[in-house]
Amino acid sequence: MRNKRLMYVIFIFLFSLCMNGSVSANTVEEIKIDNVNFPDAIFRKRIIYYDTDKNGYLSSDELTKITSIYFDGGDSNLERNIASLKGIEYLTDLKAIHLHKTNITNLDLSRNSKLTRVSILNPNTEELTLPKDSKITEIRISNYKPNKLYVGMLSELKKLQLVNCMNITVLDVTNNNKIKSINISRDTTTKDKLRQINIGKKEQLKYLSLNKLASLRKISIGKTPVLDGVHITNCRKLKSINTTKMPKLRKLNVERCILKSLNITKNTKLQTLNCSNNKLTKLNVRKNKLLKILKCNDNKIKSLKLNKNKKLVNLNCKNNNIKYLNICNIRLRNIRCDKKVMISK
Repeated sequence: MRNKRLMYVIFIFLFSLCMNGSVSANTVEEIKIDNVNFPDAIFRKRIIYYDTDKNGYLSSDELTKITSIYFDGGDSNLERNIASLKGIEYLTDLKAIHLHKTNITNLDLSRNSKLTRVSILNPNTEELTLPKDSKITEIRISNYKPNKLYVGMLSELKKLQLVNCMNITVLDVTNNNKIKSINISRDTTTKDKLRQINIGKKEQLKYLSLNKLASLRKISIGKTPVLDGVHITNCRKLKSINTTKMPKLRKLNVERCILKSLNITKNTKLQTLNCSNNKLTKLNVRKNKLLKILKCNDNKIKSLKLNKNKKLVNLNCKNNNIKYLNICNIRLRNIRCDKKVMISK
């Protein structure tokens, strides 16, 4: 009899534990869809779509279905008016977010650790918090107002694009060892403040583009064994760029900077070179035997020896101090040079 009573007490105790655990789990797992958890009406309306059983709550299963958030104010006036994504912290399975021309200025993604793609192309981003333990591989940001953007904790980052991030003074990607593409530009008349970019040694970097960075003075870049294309244009305070550790470089565009020298003797794979509108007084292309396109116009170059460049098909060397040009055994299709230049064919 005692054994039966004891078994009954144990059964009741275990049953109570299970019931309490179940209630507790439901409390944690289910998120009520209301103006407390999701205060922005536009965002809340989007979230309601995922409430498949229409009970006013997001269950754990329903939450796992929310893997991307997309608001484009360029296509919809309604989506343009969204002002807050508070509640996004509950969407822990979120992998991609895209905001374009919305009124969101502050965004906290610190709890969205499964994010892989972040695209914030808003007219005015005042604050952005990224997850520290992150799987982010791609970031696109425009019109970012703060003077610092730290991406060093993004160990999986492969692609970085910044447009009109006017107040950033120094950008450091030295810890982003998996990065493959860097694209930083300005498309407004307002002057940016980016003075220095630290890239460091990058084993996987294939593409680097820097355009219209009015304050850029220094690019610190180390060994980049697979870098294929470099486009650094309209950076009117940049005096030098080191390409000696880019052995596979095929395309180099450094037009409209203020370069006084350019050493491309180590870039033996180079096929396209545009160094026009700089302050170069000499240019050595004898090691660049694969060169097909050469634009070195609007410099101060005194001589140009092309006898090793048999594959050259397009040449522009106008507005230099060149007096003589030997293009024997070179099958040029297009050539532009000053009328005063004596050409030997």
